[in-house]
Amino acid sequence: MPNETSPEGPLWSAPWHDVEHVVLDLETTGTDPLSARICEIAWERRDARGVVLARGESLVRPGVEVGASRAVHGIDDAMLAAAPSIVELAPRIAEALDGAVLVGHRVAYALSFLRASATRGEIASPAPYALDTKKLA
Repeated sequence: MPNETSPEGPLWSAPWHDVEHVVLDLETTGTDPLSARICEIAWERRDARGVVLARGESLVRPGVEVGASRAVHGIDDAMLAAAPSIVELAPRIAEALDGAVLVGHRVAYALSFLRASATRGEIASPAPYALDTKKLA
């Protein structure tokens, strides 16, 4: 399976002017993707010229307590009580990520949470291609 370090597959051979990308941001209940969960997700899908094709954002009912991470993002358990679960958001997430390069600052962190959710069977496996903007800074 291609990943961010193995340049193979259709995206690597496509002209960059044809490649769409998704800018993604997550908030989580902690830093360990095995025990913590996503509690907010936001994305913008753009074409290679930067035109926004789609966007979405949602609080996510994580199924675990927010705990001390509330101090980082300001999201508390009460705010998440009526939010959809990651499973309920899975079709929207899959549509957003399908066939696109995932772009984010420290994108490996976001990927670790998306992959953990996929391993638990909550969402489809995330895009195998990623660009970390921190490495570009």
